Amino acid sequence: MKKFAILILAVLLCLGLCSCKGGFFGSDSAPVVLPTEPPYTVPAVQSSTAPAPYSSQPAQAPEIEGNFQPDMSMSGGNNTSNPPVGTMIFDPSAVTPTPAPTPVPTPVPTPPPTPVPTPVPTPAPAKVYATKSPTSELVVQGGSAQFVAYAENSTSVIWFMASPDGGTVLTAAEAPRLFPGLQVSGSNTTRLTLSNIPLNMSGWKVQARFEGYGGPVHTNMATVWSVTLQEAIANGWVAAPTPTPNYYYPNGQYNGYPNGAFYPNVFQ
Repeated sequence: MKKFAILILAVLLCLGLCSCKGGFFGSDSAPVVLPTEPPYTVPAVQSSTAPAPYSSQPAQAPEIEGNFQPDMSMSGGNNTSNPPVGTMIFDPSAVTPTPAPTPVPTPVPTPPPTPVPTPVPTPAPAKVYATKSPTSELVVQGGSAQFVAYAENSTSVIWFMASPDGGTVLTAAEAPRLFPGLQVSGSNTTRLTLSNIPLNMSGWKVQARFEGYGGPVHTNMATVWSVTLQEAIANGWVAAPTPTPNYYYPNGQYNGYPNGAFYPNVFQ
C-alpha cells in the first residue's frame, strides 16, 4: 500500500514540474495570470419606472432605537476592518438616558370648608309713636286730677307743664316750686296725678314726652281747669248740696250748707 501511495505522489510531482515549465495545457511563452478580485463599486440606485402601488397611508420609515451614523471611510485604522459603506454604527454615547420617573407625592386631601352661617340681620328697632294723649280736667279748688298717656316702643316718659301763655315750661316734678302745697306723683310714668290743685293753676297745660327710636315724641296738651265751689255749682258742674234749715256755723252766720260739706272733683 505504501508503495502505491509513493508512486502516486511521484506522478503528481512530475506533472507539476511539467506544468511549471511549459504551462498547463499551453505554450512555454504564455504568462501566468492570477485571478484578481474586481474593485468594489457602489451599486447604482436603479429607478423603477413602474408606478408604486397606491396606498391611502403615507409610507413611514421604520423606527430604529438609538442614534446611528454611517461610516463613509474606506480605509480603517488601528488594525480594525471597516464595515461596508452604508452600514449604520450604533453610538452608545448618543443615546439619551431615560430619566427615572419622579415620584408624585400623594396630595393631602383638603378638608371641606366649614360653612359660615349667614348672619341674620338685626331688624331696626321700631319707632316710638304716641297712642293716647291726656285729656283736660276740671277740678274744684283744692281737688285732684289725673292725666294718662300711652305710646308704643317707648323707653321712657316724662311729664311737662307750661303756663297758659307758654312763657314758662317746667317738668311736673318741678311744679310745686311755683305752686306751694301742690302734690305731684307719677311724673315719669304713663299716669300723672296732681293733688291739692290751687286756683291760680287754672289754664296751665300738661304734656307727656316719650323717648325711643326715632323720638322723642310728644303727646297733645291737656289743660288743668281749677274753679271755686260756687262757680262749679253756678255752672252746674257740681250739684249743690241740700241746705240744712236753721243750721248756723259757730260764728253765727247761716249760709245754707252743713258745716264741713265735701264737694268732690267734677269728674270723680
